[in-house]
Amino acid sequence: MQLSDAMLLGSTQVKLIPGVLVNKDFSAACGIGAAAIAVGASWEDASVDMLAKDSRTTGSEYIWGWLLHSEKFPCQCFSHRSSQSDIAKFVISHIFDMHVFSRSDWTLEQLIAWIKTVEPAENPEQLSTKTTEATAAEVEVFA
Repeated sequence: MQLSDAMLLGSTQVKLIPGVLVNKDFSAACGIGAAAIAVGASWEDASVDMLAKDSRTTGSEYIWGWLLHSEKFPCQCFSHRSSQSDIAKFVISHIFDMHVFSRSDWTLEQLIAWIKTVEPAENPEQLSTKTTEATAAEVEVFA
């Protein structure tokens, strides 16, 4: 399932909150965390380390490998930096936390629409049960 579709689905399953991947009882999550829950990700232990701001996207690349690709920020927040790009999962986290929640100058639907412009097209021929099972096994271990 595409990240954009999973994020929309996940937003109906948990309360969306900024700054953490998931909360301790899995009832709330950030956009990426909600998407991971929507595709069946599980965590053995919601430790404090997992909830730390710096590691809140850890493991999401096991589900959507392209989240490690570089993307340009679709906002002007980092226009003063020499590089206005970062890995996609950090760009998405920034937009979710700062623009959807803090500033409210983006909606979740706008973020999802932007994600659709940068996520690779899903290729059904490349999907297999074996790949899905391996990803699920890795997801259980990821933070």
